[in-house]
Amino acid sequence: MTLVNRYDGSEQQPTKRNSSCRNFGCIGLMVLALIFIAIGSMNDSSTDIANNDTQKTESKALSTEEQTGNEAATESLPSDLTYEEVTSWEKLGKTWHAILFSRKPTDNELINIARDLHSKNNTYYYNLFDDDEKLEEFKDWDVNYSKTTDKNAFPYPEEWAETHDLGLINEVYSSGGLKWRLSDSYGFKIIDL
Repeated sequence: MTLVNRYDGSEQQPTKRNSSCRNFGCIGLMVLALIFIAIGSMNDSSTDIANNDTQKTESKALSTEEQTGNEAATESLPSDLTYEEVTSWEKLGKTWHAILFSRKPTDNELINIARDLHSKNNTYYYNLFDDDEKLEEFKDWDVNYSKTTDKNAFPYPEEWAETHDLGLINEVYSSGGLKWRLSDSYGFKIIDL
């Protein structure tokens, strides 16, 4: 039988209590690990469930585009829908680019344009808008909200953003790794890019 070293340097014979405590410790750690894994997958799957209807619609509408490539998606944009980068800013070591649309795009148009933007500049972070009236206020809030405790110094243009902030393209941690994603303005997944 193996001797067990005690904290005081002496040795003793293992008892049922010592071995059962060791077993419980291992089992307890395994249970905790499984709980954390389950919570992580629930977060990913709850977002996926919330966006399930969007994904079903996207897959039907994009099947032709996927066969012909992303270039076809951009070429097929209606002539009344244009977009351009209007400003950019630094936030937490990343450069964010503001894209302004001439009108509110449909869901499929937004997805197609996001894919096109990401394929052209796959390390750029984007905020997407269909109006620039309060874009400077949004930009000031976004740059400064983590830098100050006075939230009134740079107020969030909530009413404007609710209507005109269409979403963002950024890198997120999901399913054990980083991936680029088009999300709505609240950060919920629309589609991985």
